[in-house]
Amino acid sequence: MEENVGRGRHGKPSNANASARRELAANRPAKRGRSKQQGPIPARGTHDAEAGGSRTRTRSRLGQAQNAAEDDDFDADQFLNQDAEYGEPEEPQPDEPQIEEPQQPPRRRPQQRPRQPRRDAANEGYGGGPSDMSLLTQYGNHRAVPIWDAEPDDHEVLKRTLRCQASGKKVMDIVKPPRSERWFWDPIEASGLEPLTRVNFSVLDYGVIWAFVERWHPETSTFHLPLGELGITLDDVQCLLHLPIQGKFLNHTKMSRGEGADMVSSYLGVVREDIDKAFAETNGVHLKHTTLQTLYTTNQTSAERAIAENKPAHVVRLYRERSVRAFMLHLVCCTIFSNKSRYYADVVYLQYFQDLSCVHEWNWGAAALVHLQHYLDHGSAVSTTQMAGYMSFLQLINDWGICISCM
Repeated sequence: MEENVGRGRHGKPSNANASARRELAANRPAKRGRSKQQGPIPARGTHDAEAGGSRTRTRSRLGQAQNAAEDDDFDADQFLNQDAEYGEPEEPQPDEPQIEEPQQPPRRRPQQRPRQPRRDAANEGYGGGPSDMSLLTQYGNHRAVPIWDAEPDDHEVLKRTLRCQASGKKVMDIVKPPRSERWFWDPIEASGLEPLTRVNFSVLDYGVIWAFVERWHPETSTFHLPLGELGITLDDVQCLLHLPIQGKFLNHTKMSRGEGADMVSSYLGVVREDIDKAFAETNGVHLKHTTLQTLYTTNQTSAERAIAENKPAHVVRLYRERSVRAFMLHLVCCTIFSNKSRYYADVVYLQYFQDLSCVHEWNWGAAALVHLQHYLDHGSAVSTTQMAGYMSFLQLINDWGICISCM
């Protein structure tokens, strides 16, 4: 009869048929956890005295459902939390040598400097610098600001230098005719540029130059020193360089390659193909310093050959004038008009040497001062890495300023 009661689950009788369950209740052996057999289900609200307080039908169904759930449930947490026994690592064989890997030193993370709070320059000014920013409006980009804010061990900022491009030594090294050769020295002395052949330094004090560049301010065009402001005047140019400070101002614009080629061909005697090649090498309307030196010596040799061959005087004069023009262009481009390239000259200045008898009419002193101040303005910026201009003149100014401060 038990087999026909209903569907079984895991070998246990089902409670789907309640009447069959009551018939089997008297004959079923007691299960674990039950002390007495269940009798007939009493009416609601009564108890069977002989059963000793048997459980109700609802209680027995809950118990059977809980027992079935205990058999079916799988405790995953208990399985995962069991202590796993792992075998001990195998020891190397005695005949196999053990290779010890070198221990890498621990990496040290670079210490980052704490970020400084952003300065309100318009209201607070700069420490150790100007407090009123109404005049020095570009001081925030000055190279003195990071130097003042740097820590004592911040060598990247404190040891940052400028690369000064000086070409004055090339003027000293070029071979010049003796003073008895008046065809050369007469136009040079008459032009007012002869002192540039003598006012040059072979060795420069770059530390002093850097110190003065760090104290230059473009807004005022003066050096801000502990004793006060120090500026460069035209009187200083005349006293230190002995250049003329009167005359017509140099007035030129950017020149095209065609115009520059025509000028070089007419006044220096270079064929057009060589000019185009020279401009291509310098990527502009420029001539290398070595090219100008070659033109200077080549035309001298051609003049001497013309004299030896008894050629007309105008042919000799043509070669000599070309030699003087090449020397003058090389002279001014290595001194007062020196640029950052350090190896080429700007052809645009050749137009001022067309007529050698009129070179003295130009204001070379003012042009030298403006050119130097332009590179000082550029060099005082914090992002600048190179400094150009007439470095020997700047050295003279620095020595002059030091002498004044010591007085």
